[in-house]
Amino acid sequence: MKHIVLSGLVTLFSVCIFSQAPEFQRFNYQAVVRDAGILMSNETIEVRFTIRQNSGGGAIEYRETHTVNTDERGLFTAVVGDGNVVQGSILTLGTSTSILYLQVQVDIGSGWVNMGASQIGSVPMANRALYTENDEDDQTLSVVGQNLSISDGNTVAIPSIWSTNGADAYYDSGDIGINTNSPEFNLHVNGEMFVNTSAGRINLGFPSNGNQWRMSTQGSGANLQFQSKPTGSSTYTRRVYLAQNGNVAIGNNSSPDEELVVGTNLGSGWAIPAITVGGTSGGVVQTGNTEYQISMESSSTFGRARIISNSPTGFGRGETEMRTNGLTIGENAGSPGSFMLKVEHGSFGVNFARASTDNDWEFLTSSAAASNLNLYANGA
Repeated sequence: MKHIVLSGLVTLFSVCIFSQAPEFQRFNYQAVVRDAGILMSNETIEVRFTIRQNSGGGAIEYRETHTVNTDERGLFTAVVGDGNVVQGSILTLGTSTSILYLQVQVDIGSGWVNMGASQIGSVPMANRALYTENDEDDQTLSVVGQNLSISDGNTVAIPSIWSTNGADAYYDSGDIGINTNSPEFNLHVNGEMFVNTSAGRINLGFPSNGNQWRMSTQGSGANLQFQSKPTGSSTYTRRVYLAQNGNVAIGNNSSPDEELVVGTNLGSGWAIPAITVGGTSGGVVQTGNTEYQISMESSSTFGRARIISNSPTGFGRGETEMRTNGLTIGENAGSPGSFMLKVEHGSFGVNFARASTDNDWEFLTSSAAASNLNLYANGA
């Protein structure tokens, strides 16, 4: 006569509670099978699970069967809820007053052998303690800072990598990665980042109100500007401005009227790409090195524009080479045509002088003299 013993364990039970009654989904059942004390290793057996009401012999609410294989230790695993359904539905088990029992039967080839029944308690099964429309035992969960509390209950601290200082949160134990698990910097963003500059700005610099730069937008995000401030100041001054139309300003200018404006707008109104340099007092464009420079300047100081070539021997003492096929000088000289040098003026000619204090000579054409060439010495 066969004497079968099961050493079983019910594990990993899950339950969902809906608006009317608990619906038990499935749970695992493991057992070791012995026949007369000898492990039934690597055998195929039949297992039948029956869930009964109120006692091990009560009314059947649900029944299913499984064909399982034991391993070398005689162990088998079955998922109650995934078997071949014989009776009932596992989704409709239980009421507010139900006490359920799990009966296990095995068949190793000579018919079903009852292995007994045990009550399905709160573990592994979770059931509602009270289930009425007047249930007033509701609990409220709340989170304050890092504390999780339940009304009429306890409070536990939620583990977090963040620390708090008043309303501030901080983390100083390593780098933070967004969309990367191996950040290389204090903050490493692997992907796109968006900053709403209508609500905030990006500041770079020294803390404690030190030297700082600020990046922000204007015109509802249309234009980008860079500002700076010195240590101890709270006032930022615009340094670079990039307009949405492609114009760029260097200086405190928020409406550059040319492709590149250094200083303030000159109002030239160029119809072609242009660079302007200047401001209230004038402007200078200079190129060269520490020894030789050439500059173009225009200012109210001299009341005129100047082109100056410098050398190590002094200001305005540099040599200038101009390579051209023709040069015109005048108020409205136009093309030089076939001339290497064309000088045009309504009143004056060409003056030659060794120095401002020396005598000078002037070549002049005059309509009064039948367009003859006149030569003047010291204006006479």
